[in-house]
Amino acid sequence: MSGNNHDNDADDLTRPATQVEGWDELPEASAEQWQPGQRLGPFLLKKQLGSGGMGLVWLAEQVAPLRREVALKVMRPERRSRLAEAHFEVERQALAQLSHDAIARIYDAGELPDGNLFFAMEYVPGKPLHEHIAAHPPSLRELVALMVEVCGGLQHAHQHGLIHRDIKPANILVGQRYQRPQPKIIDFGIAIESVGENLGSGRGLYRAGTAAYMAPEQRDRDGGRIDVRTDVYALGAVLAHCLLVHAGAELSEGQRFDGTTAYSALGRKSGAGNHASTEALPEWTARLAALPAELRAVARRAMAPEREHRYQSATAMAEDLQRWLDAEPLQAMGDSRSYRLRCFLRRNALVSAAGGLIALALMGGTVAALYGLTEAREGRSQAESALELAEKRRMEAEELIQFMLGDFAEHLRPIGRLDLLDSIGAEALRYLTARDAGDDWESALSRARALRTLGEVQVRRQQFDEATDILARSADLLEPWHEKQASELAELHFEAGQIAFWRGLATYRERDWETTEVHWLQYKQHAQRFAELGDDKLLGRQELSYAYNNLGTLAEARNQLTEAHDYFQQTIEMRRELVDENDVESVINLANALSWSARIKSALGLSSDAWRSNGEALDLLEAARDIAPEHARRRSLEINFRSILARDGDTLGFHEYARNQLRTALQQAEVDVANEPEQPRRQANLARIAFLLATLTTPDHQERTELVTRGERALEAAMELGLDTQRTVEIPAEGLRARLHDPRYMPSEADLAIARRVFEALEEREEFDAHFFNLVTVATALVEALMDRSIDLPNRWMDTLQAQLDAVPQTQHDNLRYKTTRYRLGRILNPQASELESLKERIDKVRQAVKMHIQADEA
Repeated sequence: MSGNNHDNDADDLTRPATQVEGWDELPEASAEQWQPGQRLGPFLLKKQLGSGGMGLVWLAEQVAPLRREVALKVMRPERRSRLAEAHFEVERQALAQLSHDAIARIYDAGELPDGNLFFAMEYVPGKPLHEHIAAHPPSLRELVALMVEVCGGLQHAHQHGLIHRDIKPANILVGQRYQRPQPKIIDFGIAIESVGENLGSGRGLYRAGTAAYMAPEQRDRDGGRIDVRTDVYALGAVLAHCLLVHAGAELSEGQRFDGTTAYSALGRKSGAGNHASTEALPEWTARLAALPAELRAVARRAMAPEREHRYQSATAMAEDLQRWLDAEPLQAMGDSRSYRLRCFLRRNALVSAAGGLIALALMGGTVAALYGLTEAREGRSQAESALELAEKRRMEAEELIQFMLGDFAEHLRPIGRLDLLDSIGAEALRYLTARDAGDDWESALSRARALRTLGEVQVRRQQFDEATDILARSADLLEPWHEKQASELAELHFEAGQIAFWRGLATYRERDWETTEVHWLQYKQHAQRFAELGDDKLLGRQELSYAYNNLGTLAEARNQLTEAHDYFQQTIEMRRELVDENDVESVINLANALSWSARIKSALGLSSDAWRSNGEALDLLEAARDIAPEHARRRSLEINFRSILARDGDTLGFHEYARNQLRTALQQAEVDVANEPEQPRRQANLARIAFLLATLTTPDHQERTELVTRGERALEAAMELGLDTQRTVEIPAEGLRARLHDPRYMPSEADLAIARRVFEALEEREEFDAHFFNLVTVATALVEALMDRSIDLPNRWMDTLQAQLDAVPQTQHDNLRYKTTRYRLGRILNPQASELESLKERIDKVRQAVKMHIQADEA
């Protein structure tokens, strides 16, 4: 076939026929007067779908030669002009060139007998992208997968030389294909060719598109060059819009989406801040902050004001989004080692493989070393060469062990993945315990540190017997060096203190208080020696503060509240000396000490002092947000303190204050979940906060219903991921309590099963602990709500509640939560009891005293 004929064939393939049989059935009325049921050639009109600036769009059924539904687009007669005809022809030609699942196909096109232009295209029975997300909220993964497909469709258009110039959610319809959402790009009416003289050179072209999604060069009256990166900007704006809708932002006529404002909200620096809507910016910033930082970074990079800083193609953006789906490092996030390590550890399958490779490498090094030593012992005639070989292999194996249990462990510890070392633990332990003790303290320290890391792994896995054995061996290695006074041995005392801490934690978890005290007093002694001998006095004081804090925790567990109070006060004094407002870890340490102190003060009946301590801790963490806005532990602690203050505030009668604290805590908990969606405790904490806020909200308020729904969704995710036994009882009970807060709600059998599980858990408790009040408070509230609905309850439930309150140690009887719980239970069991009135008076007296102290502090 000749070149000319080939070109002609290709041209025929891109041009739909303009003559179709059957046009004699065209309605006499004009297009704007057509009615459903009329015939238009081979098309049976069904309903008008809408009208745009240039034409009408009808849903029609094509009856020949194929039977299918089509979207029939007809140009408005009054809009017809040479320019309008050109736009219409551009869209027809553009669609005729394209064949992609994410682009609506064209079936037919031409001119009606009355002169009006039309084309029939694939009908997409779906909603615009933003409406689809609002009506059928997808998961973030599903949303990102949709955007990957949209990027693919747009890249297909770009490869055919077309730039859409009006990418926006309204021009992306979402239908169904193979029972899953399928996006379709529509409306190529203002598409331009990406080659030739037309790029940005024609007057008036800068106005084409929709302002909210326009790239800066598209707005430029002087005509900055339009290229594929102009569409990439719009893709970023669409992603930002969808993320806002997913995060719950109300985008309506009163607060429309604006790309410039969204770009500002995506990061701390505004790309074009002078034009940003300051009214929407704070809310949008908060909404977007609740989503993964990686997705915000993708949208922000795509929307960079300078084209050189954007993704250079729709494919590049799609690849970064796909990397997020695959837990691979994103280009938009930079190339830091810590970020790449986090991504690596999120890929569970690869993590397991990595653990196996590490174990294999270590095993090989260890076997080679031991084999070399055996060779040296058996072959006297070859002693020198064998010893050299053995020493070389031993050093290689030990270097690998020290890296895995030292530097690598330090990277794993902050992200909670020391479990990865478990796969090499057996080989490392065998190697470390097979060697002679040696006669130098540095070798002893190195081996003790490696063993301590293995013991730490076992404690975290709750394998306490194994941990105890390993940590005891580690401590034995350092024992001979404890009495040395040289300053260089300060590091040895530091390590001995770490070993003592983990030994104590293992016995603490098994509630062996006496043995824990022995280990943690040793920890304090080593911390003191470390502070005395070491050059870093601040680190020494910090370590000593940890030791006092642990002893306070132990004293509280033993109900030795006065001793606990003293330990925590010493901890606070030391940490006040150490705190640096620019060091978030030092702020967290002080806030933690204040939290422990507040718990003890509450138990001792010092409600005002407890309120002050919690309030100071929250103030510290709020101030630290400016220097570490993305610090996960700081944010988690802030959530915790807001929840505590909300709970205590509600108990004290500060109901609006409590609601405000919980609303803020809920927003921050959403961020926690977005950053670590596979952490069950994050999901559980979100559920708990949503349920608690629902119980403090007016029953008929729309917010309450939304909160219960949000809590149930988070609880379901947490249960699927795997919750500990305690939370699987408490949080469903809190959800039931939230549902029962609506007096119209009647519990189902499943609800009653939740209540039964609460009382079974209470009956199984053998002694008082810190979680007691949470469960008893919820159980009491459930009984009240169920009795209000005249539901018969087992008598033993009342007996269980009474027995639990009677078992509270005398040291806790001044606790305001104890008093209020006893009062509520008394109203259920014996509402006429004379002691109730006096108990109510004591509660009111405490509340009044706290209010007076708060007012005095504010004054």
